[in-house]
Amino acid sequence: MDAGNARTYRMGELERITGMPRHSIHRLLKRGVLPPPIAKTRTSALYDDRHVELLEVIKDLRGGERVPISFLKRLIRDKNAPFGASIAERGAPKDPARVTRTGIRRSLKASATRLFVEKGYGSTRIRDITARSGVSIGSFYLHFHDKREIFMEVVDDLIQEITTTVKSAAGDEDPETLIGKAKKLARFYMENYTRYSGLLNQLRGMMTEKDPSAEQKYRELHSRLAEPLALELEKAMDKGLIRRTDPVLLAKAVMGMVEFLAFYLSFDKRRTVEEAVDFMFDVLLRGLDPRIPSAPSI
Repeated sequence: MDAGNARTYRMGELERITGMPRHSIHRLLKRGVLPPPIAKTRTSALYDDRHVELLEVIKDLRGGERVPISFLKRLIRDKNAPFGASIAERGAPKDPARVTRTGIRRSLKASATRLFVEKGYGSTRIRDITARSGVSIGSFYLHFHDKREIFMEVVDDLIQEITTTVKSAAGDEDPETLIGKAKKLARFYMENYTRYSGLLNQLRGMMTEKDPSAEQKYRELHSRLAEPLALELEKAMDKGLIRRTDPVLLAKAVMGMVEFLAFYLSFDKRRTVEEAVDFMFDVLLRGLDPRIPSAPSI
């Protein structure tokens, strides 16, 4: 159903894609909020991506409330401007560094990250993200299909940030440096736990709803964290720095200790991150055998 290179849609497809009932779409067409069909016959009409994008904007603007037709019409009042300009640029920030496509996308993701942590995924609306970013709702839909898409990109960025830190802390076989870097990694995670856990807990919540993409993201995060750590632990075993055991299970155990101690520190302020890290590595390296003295803090 393509006209040239442009994607076209019939009314039934507009209903299915946008979730907006046919009678509402006809009303918006009749009142001049939506542009007319790009082609029309006696029995059907064709619409394009402009109609889909604008319907998504209108649906989010309403948010279950009635928005005056006059307000909606003002969004597309400038009929001589391209759709992207008339919708996305209205109300956009004047700072040239932020009006580029890359700058707007980065700003939207940064605002979404903060809001998902502060309010949670379910309570964050697209209009909250755009208001925090200082751009229009139309701009959002030029960059992201919906709230779910931006959330998954935020999670991707988080995975990349954490795994980059893991890689930078790995790769040194000297025992003193190895332990020091491992401590640095644990300290980094604990200090940033509030931001990480806020997003990861919401990802876990999606998993309880049998969301396969959320489960895939969570598996990816654990794999990208555990695999390089397990590899470095195996190297340490080969060098005789630590005793031989299952490197994958050990990596998972270390990750579990770090996360639970970080959770504990988030509500018990009597302990410091430094104390927790030193305790964890003392137990990891020397176990609970009373014949082995505790090591001094590094």
